[in-house]
Parts: sequence; C-alpha cells; structure tokens
Amino acid sequence: IRNIPLRLGYNQVIKRSFDIVFSLGFILIFSPFFLLIAILIKLTSKGPIFYTQERVGLDNKVFGMIKFRSMVVQEKSKSDTLWTVKDDPRVTKIGA
Repeated sequence: IRNIPLRLGYNQVIKRSFDIVFSLGFILIFSPFFLLIAILIKLTSKGPIFYTQERVGLDNKVFGMIKFRSMVVQEKSKSDTLWTVKDDPRVTKIGA
C-alpha cells in the first residue's frame, strides 16, 4: 500500500475547495449554453433532457452523474445489450 498525497487532510481541503470554486465559475460562464442545449434537446426529441448514471469513484464510492441526453430513450433491457456503432441511428440530432 502506498501513500497517496490526496489522502492527506490539507490536500483534500485544497482539492475540494478548488473543485467547488472552479465548478461554480464554469457553470456560471457556460449556463447560457447549457440552457440552449436543454431547450434544443427538448424540442428535437421526446423524453427527458438529462441522462443519469451511477459511477464508481475513489475507494469504490458510488456517485451519481448527470449528462445531457444524446440518444433516444430506450428500454433498459434493450440499451444494456446494444453497443454503439458508427453512424448509430439511436443518436439524436443534437447528440450528433
């Protein structure tokens, strides 16, 4: 087992502070684009604007991730068995 610098208390505080400040700034600057993308997704395809997914992070902690939807809505059983291919017909106009 090796020592990871991020595990030290002050490094965690610095990284977390940077993550929050940078993310807030990014969201403020790009929020007009996000609003435009959301409107375009809603106008060009049926279904929700966002796609949510669970991912695994540091120390196997599960976290939720939200993305703009770029493919048509499908049944869970169908979406888990199909791989994306070049020129996939399931990709929306905005997702392309």
